[in-house]
Amino acid sequence: MLRMPSSSSIAAMNSTDATIGQPIIQRVQTRHRELSNILATLPPENDTVRSAIQLALDTVAGLIPGDLSTVPSTVMGDLNQWLEDNKYLGQSAE
Repeated sequence: MLRMPSSSSIAAMNSTDATIGQPIIQRVQTRHRELSNILATLPPENDTVRSAIQLALDTVAGLIPGDLSTVPSTVMGDLNQWLEDNKYLGQSAE
């Protein structure tokens, strides 16, 4: 029997895991928005995390092609790797 995650585990889940099964471009855009929102709310003194998030956002901006309807498979692979590399970025260790 397939069990659905509880609402509390969904809330704690990062967007990379929460969007499994969706198209890679949609997953990357969701994670990009999430990281942008985190960056906007981080205090200025949190330089290390701010720098890491900004680097991740700059990196993915260079990977996303202009035409999202025809993304080469090599770019899809790079985008998938970006998602995995930045899966936990910005999450606090609570």
